[in-house]
Amino acid sequence: MAFTKLSDDYGDDCWQLSDAAFRLHTEALIWQARRLLDCRIPKSDLRHLKRGEPAVVQELLARGFWSDYGDSYVILHHSQYQRTRESVVAQQTRNQMNGKKGGRRPSSGGAREVWPRPVATPTPTQMGTQNETQSETQLGLRGFQGSETAEMKFPVNTRDKNPDGNPLGNPEGMAFKRSSTPTGPSEIGVNGPLALDPDAWPTDEEGLRWRIVCEDKNVMTVEGLMAVCAELKTENQARNALHRAYPGRVF
Repeated sequence: MAFTKLSDDYGDDCWQLSDAAFRLHTEALIWQARRLLDCRIPKSDLRHLKRGEPAVVQELLARGFWSDYGDSYVILHHSQYQRTRESVVAQQTRNQMNGKKGGRRPSSGGAREVWPRPVATPTPTQMGTQNETQSETQLGLRGFQGSETAEMKFPVNTRDKNPDGNPLGNPEGMAFKRSSTPTGPSEIGVNGPLALDPDAWPTDEEGLRWRIVCEDKNVMTVEGLMAVCAELKTENQARNALHRAYPGRVF
């Protein structure tokens, strides 16, 4: 089971949204976590959400909470707190391996349902239009002046973007780079914001093997790993093994 993560200031960020938009945005975060969609909601999935009407979606787009990306919507606001598909699969693999070794028991509920990630097919016109409609109140970082009415007009400021073309409320372009080139101390392991987690699990088989060795032997130093693993002849070999086991740490 994948959980949706909300920070303690989530409500403050969403204060300028209407009740319908707040519900749709929150349900979409839960839906993408349940289906492992990496914050990308296929437009056909809106029928599963309570307030998926076009007018409500347009409010989220205008305020910069979502982005229209071809045949799907990309969630920008709070995407940096959500677990990626890769990290969830790595956790499942670790649990299975622990269960085979007599540790944590495997789930009796069978394999977790994993839906395929939708492939976005944006057009130049769609991308250009979206870049021109980001709200000046990106993700709650700016105040909204005036009361909301039935004829609400959403302010637009195309200058409020970072060098990558993403809104200021999404400073690192999290939603667009969650599955890009791996990052980390040794350029291997977990992608995106999870690369900063010192306890992040690796996604490759070799890294998982060394992580299990480190966990079983309770070692996290070059000297300690060399002492329990005869196959490691040099410090560089041990250090590389630790980098693979803990992609978010520096040794």
